[in-house]
Amino acid sequence: MVKKSWEWQFAMWVLILTLLLGGCSSVSNSQRIESKGDRSADALTHQESKDAAAVVEQPIKGGGGPQVKFQPERKLIYEAQLHMEVADYGAVKDKLSRFIKQSHGYVLQFSDQETDSMRGGNYVIKVPALGFQSFIDELGKWESIAYTRQYSANDVTEEYVDLQARLKARRTVEARLISFMEKATKSDDLLRFSTELGNVQSEIEQIVGKMRYYDNNVAMSTISLDMFQRLKAKPSHALEDAFGTQVVDTIVASWEALIKFTKYIVLILIALLPFACAFLIIGIPIWFIVKRKKGKRGISPVLTIVATRTLTEPADKDTEKH
Repeated sequence: MVKKSWEWQFAMWVLILTLLLGGCSSVSNSQRIESKGDRSADALTHQESKDAAAVVEQPIKGGGGPQVKFQPERKLIYEAQLHMEVADYGAVKDKLSRFIKQSHGYVLQFSDQETDSMRGGNYVIKVPALGFQSFIDELGKWESIAYTRQYSANDVTEEYVDLQARLKARRTVEARLISFMEKATKSDDLLRFSTELGNVQSEIEQIVGKMRYYDNNVAMSTISLDMFQRLKAKPSHALEDAFGTQVVDTIVASWEALIKFTKYIVLILIALLPFACAFLIIGIPIWFIVKRKKGKRGISPVLTIVATRTLTEPADKDTEKH
């Protein structure tokens, strides 16, 4: 009986120790997972640089030959500056507009100007890169007094490859951050991963925008064209005639202004005529009535005074005689 009791106690202690060891193991595993999550953001930056280097230096492995580094397609941005003096600016301007449409290009900027000595325009034209050289050569064949050109190519291959590497690395970081957010159990970790993910996605948008800018400029070349026509100077007698013409024009303008002023006065009087008629129709009877009343009030005292004086004057004269 004592032996069985001891065996049961030994079994209970073994079970308790097993449970304690299992709990400690789970705690240590959870701590390792949390510490791994804390170090993940820092490790991603280091891994990103490795991924970027791997994209740039990917070797092409052959059968038994030497390894050759990948040579990307060249990214060239073509630009040209053209100066063209023509005999008839208007005609060449229309011809140029038709030629740009035929070349599947478009005008990015345009300014037109004219002075006493010249008239012309400044163009910024975008044409497909495949037709860049032929476009310039065709303009050189047009009838012109003077034609100069200068063009260059800007190689952005290195920058573009670097952007591709950065984009791939940031995409990898984005995917890992999303994975960490899905596995996060604490709100602090979730908030930190979300903030880092927003920053990474913002960088991705900037990289994509820069790559799109390069792609557009590589596909469409830029041509700056200054085209003008010289105008003949006016002779001196033409200037004198111009002064006389200005005098005549001034007199004519003054006369026209006087006529317009007279017309306005007449129109104003015509506009006031109905009001004047209404005023006369209403005002004249009122004026007669008021005048008649004033006449009656003023005549009666005068007649009384005159009559009194007439009657009293003979009596006064008789008294003086006596």
